[in-house]
Amino acid sequence: MKLISDLISFFSQPETETKEKSPNGLCPVCWGYQQYDGKIRHLIKDKQIDINNHKESRPFFEEVIKKHVDGITLKEGLVEDCPTCSKQKEDKSQPLKRHTSIVPLSKDHHHALLLCWKITQGLKKNIDVTRIKTYVDWFWENHVLLHFKIEEKYLFPILGSNHPLVQQALNEHKTLEQLFTNNECSDTQLEQIAAMLNAHIRFEERVLFQEIQQQATNEQLNLIEKHHQGETCENWHDEFWK
Repeated sequence: MKLISDLISFFSQPETETKEKSPNGLCPVCWGYQQYDGKIRHLIKDKQIDINNHKESRPFFEEVIKKHVDGITLKEGLVEDCPTCSKQKEDKSQPLKRHTSIVPLSKDHHHALLLCWKITQGLKKNIDVTRIKTYVDWFWENHVLLHFKIEEKYLFPILGSNHPLVQQALNEHKTLEQLFTNNECSDTQLEQIAAMLNAHIRFEERVLFQEIQQQATNEQLNLIEKHHQGETCENWHDEFWK
């Protein structure tokens, strides 16, 4: 099984050399979530996998792959289909490969998908909507708004403001901004944010980003990577979704 060999090769390297990278054959977008908190790496270290005993450990690797590499396993236990990987499964004739410069933006999208899930979980648990809205407002100001600005300044101009896909994305940005900044605090408003944001992310990942990376020059792609703000870092005090 080539994937097992690739995993062995990947984890035999120092962790500093594999940071922000993914093993061959695995989606670079969702890999960071498949090994959330380094769980896969720690499991493999516990087993002391090396080039001499990997054949005996094949069942162990297969179990790791089954548990941790099938979809995106998030900290709360949610398994979310990667917008990139799931599209690849739908259309095997046109496999998707996200350019490295856009991977950080795609990872932002996964954090936003997790926001949608947290909203839904909070509503299911009948959490006071003000607690949920406080977190949603914080996430908008600290993550979504910054993400939108990077896309609009460095990503969308690659296709041009008159491109229909860019027009759709800009219109959805405006709608989402109105939803996020609305002072109303109700179940309905939160449900609308979760539904609209989820749909918007799917559109960008499966359609818009593909078109952009096909049309972009290396200089344009490097500019995107240069101005991205980095990984989302979150330590929210009120984990209402648990």
